[in-house]
Amino acid sequence: MTLAGRLRNIWRAWRLQHWGARNSYPPWLRRKYGSENERTRDAARLQAHGYRVADEEDTQGSVDVEPAATWYDSRLPGSMTMDLPLAIVTYERDPEHRAP
Repeated sequence: MTLAGRLRNIWRAWRLQHWGARNSYPPWLRRKYGSENERTRDAARLQAHGYRVADEEDTQGSVDVEPAATWYDSRLPGSMTMDLPLAIVTYERDPEHRAP
């Protein structure tokens, strides 16, 4: 897990704890995950609070992009790799669930 992933993990845990203390949960959440480890930790936490996976999109992690040729630059740098989230998951919460 990267440093950004660890920070997102801490932030998500804090937000869930905050919602639980107020007993005010959003009806749905949309999360982007950079690694499988990050996704597993967050899914377990959300499941304990009554969320279930409603929709899941696998982005394959990266995509190759080739820049368009321009009239001013005859040299093309080749393709560039852009990192994308590993997965985008939407969770729905059961309103009848009692949080721990």
